[in-house]
Amino acid sequence: MVFLYFAFKDVNWSDFLDSLLSINYLWLIPGAISVIASFAIRAVRWKMLLEPVQEVSYNKTFSSTMIGYMGNNILPFRLGDLVRAYSFSKDTGITKSTTIASLLLERILDLITTLGALGLVLSYFPRFPTWATRVGYATLLIVVILVLFTFFMQFKSEYVVRFTAFLLAPMPDKWASTAAKKIASFSEGLQIVSQYKKYFGLLLISVLHWPIYISTVWFTFQAFGYSYGIIESFVVLVFITFAVAIPSAPGYVGTFHGMVVASMALFGLAGDMARAFSVILHAVNYIPVTLVGLYYYWKHQMTFKEIESEVDGSA
Repeated sequence: MVFLYFAFKDVNWSDFLDSLLSINYLWLIPGAISVIASFAIRAVRWKMLLEPVQEVSYNKTFSSTMIGYMGNNILPFRLGDLVRAYSFSKDTGITKSTTIASLLLERILDLITTLGALGLVLSYFPRFPTWATRVGYATLLIVVILVLFTFFMQFKSEYVVRFTAFLLAPMPDKWASTAAKKIASFSEGLQIVSQYKKYFGLLLISVLHWPIYISTVWFTFQAFGYSYGIIESFVVLVFITFAVAIPSAPGYVGTFHGMVVASMALFGLAGDMARAFSVILHAVNYIPVTLVGLYYYWKHQMTFKEIESEVDGSA
């Protein structure tokens, strides 16, 4: 809520409401559609991740994805991820531990593509200072290292284990042993992806869904009549991606708005117009996801008591 306070502490409610009333809401329809389309691609990727474990239908990965993100919209601290794992495990019979392992790998893929996006933004967006450009290049280098690291962890894990043992040699035996076990466990979790082509296919899908995310921001720009293009939409999306990664209030309220307002300041747009934009963009992301998630929640005959029990059990 700290982000929300700083984003709205000086709001002029008259100008803020004028901004909301002046937009063309028809542009928000394709924006909402693109939000659901982005989750549809996430469901395809999740299905691919789980194929080595069990063949599951696309409908099951999509429905559980929507239930999980609906959970993130109504529960704090991203607890919807636990709801997603519970829903999927209940629907397919796949154990929760395996489901959670697949979600962790999904997060790794998201981290790689998000850092890549951040590196591109910092490196090529002209309004950042020289030091930010250098950070961008360093971030892109980190992405390359992460891609290679996860690749070798999956397909050449014995080399990684040996190299890790070499690096850990100067450490106390207890620390080295613990770190080695953690890395070995992480490597086993990555074995859910067992083919070279599938690994790079998953990375490709992770990259390709970014244009759909970007289109949501662009459609919202059009609703406000702003002339910002793909690059500005990309910058806003990178800020949002880091905002929703922070465990926070239900629906990322506050962190989402604060990051959008901060990103808009880079284009010279501040004050009540930026605040209004953050509210509408949040609504475009929040409302369709919550409605679709609630539909599948009802269809799966889940109850809030089940969710409460699942959350309490993981605490």
